Amino acid sequence: MVRFAIFLLCYSLSVLSFGQITLLGDVDVSDYPNIAFSIKHSNPDVLSESIQVRQSIQDDFILASEINVVKTVANVSSENKCVLFLFEYSTHEDREEQYLTFYSALVKALPEIVKPGDEIKICSFSLKKPNNKFLHEVNEKFTDNTNDLIRSLNNNLVLTQSEWNKHRTSALYASIFEGVELLKNHPSVLPKSIVLLSEERNNNPTNLSNSTLSTDLARTNNISINTIKYNRAGTHQYSDATISAQSYGVAYELSPSRGNLFENSKKKSETIQILRDLFRDI
Repeated sequence: MVRFAIFLLCYSLSVLSFGQITLLGDVDVSDYPNIAFSIKHSNPDVLSESIQVRQSIQDDFILASEINVVKTVANVSSENKCVLFLFEYSTHEDREEQYLTFYSALVKALPEIVKPGDEIKICSFSLKKPNNKFLHEVNEKFTDNTNDLIRSLNNNLVLTQSEWNKHRTSALYASIFEGVELLKNHPSVLPKSIVLLSEERNNNPTNLSNSTLSTDLARTNNISINTIKYNRAGTHQYSDATISAQSYGVAYELSPSRGNLFENSKKKSETIQILRDLFRDI
């Protein structure tokens, strides 16, 4: 009965938190019926009052009315992580500032934020390519070698116009879904997350018209999606908070700009600081 109750307790935690809870270590039942356990939740705003624990007593489910929670904040800055960068890649003249600013920010930030043992991969996206893929691998394998990452950016993320990247908009949701699948299939024990660098504006003719399939798959596989919206003038209405909110990620929005500069130094600095914060917390 003890094991059965604990199984249901752990199962309920996972289901009610959409798969974003990780049980750390074993459940301590030495003082049963009092039990002790530690959890890690991908959502930093979860309150102890919102955690529901159920136990089985004579086949009836009873919602615990009083739960004594000792809440601690662990220092996770030293933990390794598995991160997939999704870099929106448009060569349209209206999007060059975004491309150059995000590119420059990544080159500057990567040596600072990536730690030995991290697993980092960068993919670009716009519309579906001739190979029926939405993502283009900037670097081939997940790595913690920032020199290789920057070399791959320099070699594989240049402003070369093609049929699939010359438009103002991208296959946003289909690309996110492909990225979540890529992370899901990557064999890693590290916490997995996506950092999306984009304008969050979806190209209408694409197959997916919202984030639901992507965020459902992300929650099921404990993958958080964090977004950085570039926020060019006239695009604020395309911001999509569901991408991060439904996967327990974090949404950021850069200062608005007209988008007519070669590189926006203010937004570059904002992006670098956001990446620092993200890599400290995810």
